[in-house]
Amino acid sequence: MLNTPDIYNEFADMIDKNFKYKLENNLLPDLSKIDSSQLEKKSKKEYMAVFERLVHNCYINNDYEKSQEELKKYTENYITKSFPILEPKTITNLINNIHSNEIINIIKPSMQSFLLYVELTRNLYFYIQEKYIKKQSNNINIQIIHCFLEYSLELLNGLGILLVGSNNNSAISVYRTFYENYIVFSFLQIHPELNIAFAEHARMDECLMQKEKSKIYKTQLSEDIEKSYSELKNKYGESFEESYGWTASVITDKKKRNLKTLFEESKLDETFSFYYKLACKFSHSTSYSLQIRPNFEQIYSFLYAVVIIVKNEFNVLFGNLKVGNRKELELMKQWIIVCFEILEKNLNEF
Repeated sequence: MLNTPDIYNEFADMIDKNFKYKLENNLLPDLSKIDSSQLEKKSKKEYMAVFERLVHNCYINNDYEKSQEELKKYTENYITKSFPILEPKTITNLINNIHSNEIINIIKPSMQSFLLYVELTRNLYFYIQEKYIKKQSNNINIQIIHCFLEYSLELLNGLGILLVGSNNNSAISVYRTFYENYIVFSFLQIHPELNIAFAEHARMDECLMQKEKSKIYKTQLSEDIEKSYSELKNKYGESFEESYGWTASVITDKKKRNLKTLFEESKLDETFSFYYKLACKFSHSTSYSLQIRPNFEQIYSFLYAVVIIVKNEFNVLFGNLKVGNRKELELMKQWIIVCFEILEKNLNEF
């Protein structure tokens, strides 16, 4: 058991009582009246402004290849000044909205560092999404990369919430999704000719789920679903119904259309595979998952693997994104490098 200092326990008790008092006396805000769409727009606008200032204030305007270290230093200084490690006031605001038993996690420098990493990567992503991705909606390759990266950042944000709540087993299970997505992502970078089939496979899955639901509840399948189902089978063939049916034009042997083959084709590091197997041990209902609880060292290893995946996905995006301003592109790259190094330096304190 973690022995917490008495002052933290007293602080937690104080916050808990304060929250209950507000709840009992109806002093909490009415969340039903908040326009979430407006809040999201405001948040994205603020995210973009942060990166716009970074680009605007950068004094380096040429010789970017020779100025990599200087660009990195400039980006690092900007991040340090704009996003200091969570201050006591910020921590107080955070813990007012969580249960007292989660306070100890929030005050750990390693946890703060991870939450900062999530914030920074989302910050850059929203900037890229608003300024570039939406304008390149006809570029199927960009849109596929965007889908994978967007989902990764959603998972990343969810990981922070799980870790704050000490849900270590659940946090590790999220890695399984990261891993499987990354295999498919890497495979599609090798075979971009499959992008359209992969994108349209979502429609096939929807058709199959609706057909199954219709069978269970004995209802009539809609004409739209019937039409989509027929069109997709005519376009891609009978095998398109399979989970990896979208790979049929490349993986001709039906028995080999699986995640293992995609992994072998992608030539990914075996380390990712090891953590996937370990994540399955913690996720499946087995004697192992019921009796073994992951320790901080194991959490660190999984988080390290996750941020490597996110960094690689960003790098692929940078390689495909049409950015006219070279300085802006270089600063984007340095932003991800600095974010990763800040996290790496503090993560071993888990």
